[in-house]
Amino acid sequence: MVSTVEEEAEREIRKSSADWEFIRSQSPKKRIALELFVEQGASIKHLDSPG
Repeated sequence: MVSTVEEEAEREIRKSSADWEFIRSQSPKKRIALELFVEQGASIKHLDSPG
């Protein structure tokens, strides 16, 4: 995956402004989802869901 300078800057902003204490206090599934959102932002593609 190729990242642009803007994407890297946005990622750093999300990381620095995330409430990591809150994120780490969540259940494993929620924590993983929140960490992915911080890392990928709104560009997360829908994952294959069962059913």
